[in-house]
Order: sequence, then C-alpha cells, then structure tokens
Amino acid sequence: MRGLLADVNCEGYVRLSAGLLEADSRRGLWQSLEFEFFEFSDVGLDVTSSDRTVWHRAQSDEMLLITANRNARDDDSLQAVIDEQNAADSLPIITISNPRRLARDAHYANGAADRLLEYLFDIDNYYGTGRLFLP
Repeated sequence: MRGLLADVNCEGYVRLSAGLLEADSRRGLWQSLEFEFFEFSDVGLDVTSSDRTVWHRAQSDEMLLITANRNARDDDSLQAVIDEQNAADSLPIITISNPRRLARDAHYANGAADRLLEYLFDIDNYYGTGRLFLP
C-alpha cells in the first residue's frame, strides 16, 4: 500500500493539503504518483494508539506518516521511536513545522503542498532520514 497516513493530531491539515494537491495546477503531478491519503480509522489504528504503534504501522504498510508531533517526552514518543528504530530502509516521517500557519496562510500552505510533492517524487532518496519538514 502506498499512501500518506494522517496522524490524529493533524487530519484537518492533511485534508487541506490534499485539496491543494488536487487543485488544477498540481492535479496531474499528484495523480501520477498514485498515492492515497489515509486516516487512522482507514488502517485499523485507534486514536489512542501509541506513537510506537503508529510508526510501526506506517512502516509495515509502506505509508508516509504526516504529523505535527515533534516531541521526545518518553520512550514511546515519536522522536524516541525514530531515534531507536530508524534504519536505512525506513520511510521518513513528514512533519508539518507550523500547522496553525498552514491553516491560515495560503502562501505557506501552498509552499507546504509543493514541498510535499517534491518529497514524494524523490522519496527513494529520503529513506532512513528520520524526518522531513513541511514547508
């Protein structure tokens, strides 16, 4: 399965990005990638799933996790899992640097959508990097 998994903390932001990717100026590029957007419920994850569980599901199902989560609060935090489990063949986590700005600043949101397309076209070059940031 090739897709983008929206973390529970940013489903609305991912929907906004999806709308921008499906806009006229990007539609052809986006469709050529044949990626789909998924939410937790689509892949059998519960909203209370640990970051560790989410990371492992994204990796095993070959989905890029899109999140706004950047903390390393405990051993199961997303950053701790990346630090511990990331390998050369691991898909990166795409992190929205400023989700509030994404929602209110059209220029920023469009830049994030463009950057996401760039990452997706070159995804083979980003395995093992841990995180990629939008925009």
